[in-house]
Amino acid sequence: MEKFKNALKSVNKFGLVLILAAAGIIFSQSAFKSKKAMVLWGKDSTVPSVGWRNLTGIAEDNGEAPHDPNTYRCVSNLEQICTAEFEDSTPPTSPSSIPDGDTNQGEFIYNP
Repeated sequence: MEKFKNALKSVNKFGLVLILAAAGIIFSQSAFKSKKAMVLWGKDSTVPSVGWRNLTGIAEDNGEAPHDPNTYRCVSNLEQICTAEFEDSTPPTSPSSIPDGDTNQGEFIYNP
């Protein structure tokens, strides 16, 4: 009977170790996933052939004219999306792409 109790204790310890190890692996995989890289795009409806314009390195200038070159602005217009964030791996030029981050309403205007 004593051998049986000892065997049962060792099985329980082994099972507990396996459960803790599995839980640790699951936690570490979910806790250390890299965050999605987001990229800001502008919906350029003034130049239909351009469509979406990548705004990396382009500043927003909603001040008075004249506007600084290589900037953009969003003119108040709640009917359109001016800028939106998309995952780096799925830009808005991809047919199935939808904004995955913040959107800003207005008419997008690029200041060349």
